Amino acid sequence: MRILDQTFIQISVIILSTCAGALAQSGGRGAQANTLKPDPNHVSVSQIQGDASDYLRVLGKRLTTPGYERATTSGSLITATGSSVHSFTWQHPGLVRFDASGSENKSLSFDGAASHGANSSVDQDLLETFTNDLPEAFFFSLHNGTAVRFLGGRFRSDDGKTSNYNGPWYGIYQLMSAVPGTQRVSPKLYYFDATSGLLGKVEYDSASPGTGRVTVQFSDWKAVGGEQFPGKIVRLIGKSTEFTITHATVIFGPAGDTSPFGKH
Repeated sequence: MRILDQTFIQISVIILSTCAGALAQSGGRGAQANTLKPDPNHVSVSQIQGDASDYLRVLGKRLTTPGYERATTSGSLITATGSSVHSFTWQHPGLVRFDASGSENKSLSFDGAASHGANSSVDQDLLETFTNDLPEAFFFSLHNGTAVRFLGGRFRSDDGKTSNYNGPWYGIYQLMSAVPGTQRVSPKLYYFDATSGLLGKVEYDSASPGTGRVTVQFSDWKAVGGEQFPGKIVRLIGKSTEFTITHATVIFGPAGDTSPFGKH
């Protein structure tokens, strides 16, 4: 049993920040050591070691198997201005397109090198969540040799004082994440539910100093054709909800035309 000690975690973030250019560390059940990348568009199970390999298998085969490179969803986006309907597309190894209409009308995209359409801080945060915080982004980061540290498994989420604590329990990974479309490198903590093997949340400091710590929560996981996908994503800054995304439908298929991810 481990108790989530925020001081320990913050010290670990500082330590990893000083060695962002180092190779991924090995040890325990945690790290990925093989940096060979025979296929940039698919994650090799053999390249992901320790607990992370179990989490990858739980997610499904879409990151490792040809024919599942694109995921397209529809659902709702809720922000401070109201509710909108949206469509979202992810394509390996990290292309993103997000369109919303309603109280929010926007088209955001990332083409693998640059982001497009982000005209507000909420737009930028949406793109960061889609390109950097999803489990797909986590596993492609490991695949590409991003510096990673396994902090351990079965951490409690309370202060250790809850009697008869029944969970959740987390396996925590710490990555130095290069935020796509920006010059920013951010140390992030990825919390995987030790029981289900699914991503529970991601935590990191906000890009805007003094605005609070960011928490991106993943819940309402759904199995679609053997693939696990979060039905709900909530991004908080401090204790305030910035936006909520729901996915009502999701379709997986082969990679397609990349032009929708470019400038528009």
